[in-house]
Amino acid sequence: MADRLIDIPIARKVPVGEFRLDAQLEASRIRSDRFFLATGINQNFDIEFRTERTSPGARVGTFDVGYNLQPPITDLAPGMSIGVQDALDLTKEGRRAYAVVTYRQGVADDSVNSFIDTSIGIRFGRHTFPFIGIDLPIAGQLHGLVEHNGERISAGLEARILPTFKVRFLWQEHDTILSAQYSIRLKGF
Repeated sequence: MADRLIDIPIARKVPVGEFRLDAQLEASRIRSDRFFLATGINQNFDIEFRTERTSPGARVGTFDVGYNLQPPITDLAPGMSIGVQDALDLTKEGRRAYAVVTYRQGVADDSVNSFIDTSIGIRFGRHTFPFIGIDLPIAGQLHGLVEHNGERISAGLEARILPTFKVRFLWQEHDTILSAQYSIRLKGF
């Protein structure tokens, strides 16, 4: 999955030896949840295993895989990734191939020392859609996230509590989603 913003893939690699666990719970009606485990396989490939439960359906499990052609080089060159989401074709969106570029612009002022990442891509599957997403630093470790996956708009706030722990408050259509993400880096990779 080459990493993702909210749902859309972005051209930023999950490092080799890093394991990222993400839990998303729908807070507005408590009818669905999603769990993700992502890792970098080697210098170019990422994989993300995930499960979804949608009301009243049963839980399904699948995986995404991404190939990272190059990482974004700040203020110089975009990152580029290709891959497949839902490789087992079990989710409501179904299997979809994608190509994405991510532009990284450095931001340095008194309140923010970070990056603006803008991702633009296209997905191919049951439907072909362009998608776009922006990760925008607001203040300190607070980021705004917004994306359009070709079918719906999602937005949220991300608080980077620790370098290894993030909390997100997300909105998709009429749903509010709470998310917590924890990363661990294993030595020796």
